Amino acid sequence: MGTTLKNDASFGGNLDLFEIVALASMRWKLAAIVAATMGLLIFSYTYFLVAPYYTSRGVILVPLKDSPGGSMGGLSQAIAQFRGGSSSDELAQFEVLLKTERVTERIKERLGVKEIRAKWRTSGPTMIIESTQTDPVMAQKVVSELINELEASLVEISTKKAQANREFFEARLKEAEVAMVALERRLNDLRLSQGQREYSIQSKILSLLREQLEISQIEAKKEQKSFVVIDPPIVPADRSGPQRLKSAVTGTLATFLALLLGLIVWDLVQRERQVRRTYSRGVGAKDRGGSGAWAN
Repeated sequence: MGTTLKNDASFGGNLDLFEIVALASMRWKLAAIVAATMGLLIFSYTYFLVAPYYTSRGVILVPLKDSPGGSMGGLSQAIAQFRGGSSSDELAQFEVLLKTERVTERIKERLGVKEIRAKWRTSGPTMIIESTQTDPVMAQKVVSELINELEASLVEISTKKAQANREFFEARLKEAEVAMVALERRLNDLRLSQGQREYSIQSKILSLLREQLEISQIEAKKEQKSFVVIDPPIVPADRSGPQRLKSAVTGTLATFLALLLGLIVWDLVQRERQVRRTYSRGVGAKDRGGSGAWAN
């Protein structure tokens, strides 16, 4: 009597959702046990082997600059616009300074460390500087040193710029004084109305240059700060990581889902192989039975 089998489309071709759910219900306990074990291992590792770390944070603000005005008119406005800039430009300059080797080497030397672990980001007119260390005091020191070094570098740059401006106006003032002397001689010799107008214009220019020179001399002497510390760094009391519970829960869920999916796929593959073997044996038996009947 021959063996009757359906077409191989009946196996492996169609997957029923209920079959997958049935396989999951049979395998979820094993997946849960393994996942729980993995979660426990992750928690134990982060608790006993990973040292807690702390993050200190400082926030600095770039104040908006007022538009220039006053009695000096266009000359003073042009000079102020040349010196000025937007807060985004200032923050971009801050980032460049913080990345310089000169700044990092100074801080490493003062703190006695081999590496400066810090990061910063900008948000509007503010810059947030952070440092994460296993020592909370060191985290606060790194942020404080970065802010102090940034301030010192900016003061140095602004002082050099003010000195350059002062030297520029001193040179222009000397040129204007020489021109005034020449005009005075012409006026004494010629007494022309055109010369008087030139003398009046040159006198106004000389007055403006003297006024601007006084401003540049004051700026060269004072320390100009380009930012304000609105949230100074403090020694963190609470650790920022590792997040043991979150890591354990995430690892447990990931392990459970991955293992359960793997077991379901494994069961489906094994089931497919078993059906194919059964089908192959049935076809072979049918062929042998048919050839025997023909021989008789």
